[in-house]
Amino acid sequence: MRPPCTEVDPEIFFDKDRWGEARKTCARCPLATKQACLELTAWEEYGYSGGMTPKQRAAWRWEQRNGKEAEKPEKLAEPRCRCGGLLPGPAGAGRPRLYCSKTCMQRAYEARKAKGIPSPNYRPPITPETEKQIVALWHQGYSIKQTAEEVGVHKSTAQRVFAENGLTRTPEEQKAMSKAAQRAYHADARRMVEKLLQEGAGHSTAEVAALAGCSTSTVNRIRKGMS
Repeated sequence: MRPPCTEVDPEIFFDKDRWGEARKTCARCPLATKQACLELTAWEEYGYSGGMTPKQRAAWRWEQRNGKEAEKPEKLAEPRCRCGGLLPGPAGAGRPRLYCSKTCMQRAYEARKAKGIPSPNYRPPITPETEKQIVALWHQGYSIKQTAEEVGVHKSTAQRVFAENGLTRTPEEQKAMSKAAQRAYHADARRMVEKLLQEGAGHSTAEVAALAGCSTSTVNRIRKGMS
């Protein structure tokens, strides 16, 4: 039986607003698998895993070392490597280190692979239909971010599909597409402003600007041109 977490969107484990979904997913996991997941991810500083939030995992680690009856300090110890050792060096830019060495990282990977538990950064493969949609959006001039938002995938997934299909753009092409998108946006905004002004619904300049998604100065300039 595959863990339920391999069949859902992995973002639910990293987005705090979606931890309710993650909690329900972990609740469907077999006890043995959930316990193994918790032991492997006990030192994870981010994300919902093993049926616990980062704070709950910190409390669980403390209880494992000191017992449930011991009095907890106001602030629990800083996260360590999964082997129990301290992480060397000060925290740098980006996500904090999870392992004290490459050996620990490899050991954790082999243990997770042997137990059939996916990596915390595991992302389920996309369907052929989704890949075709991503490729089609590239040909329509969508950027990586726009494609990811339109299809509902992570930016890294859209970037990977672009790369696998040899879809690349030069800096000059990117600049030209950005200008074209900007012109299209302004054209759409102008049409909306003209339509609202022609309707004569009594909207104020600020209301027209808010509905059309442009500035009040743009509305005044278009109104002056129509008069």
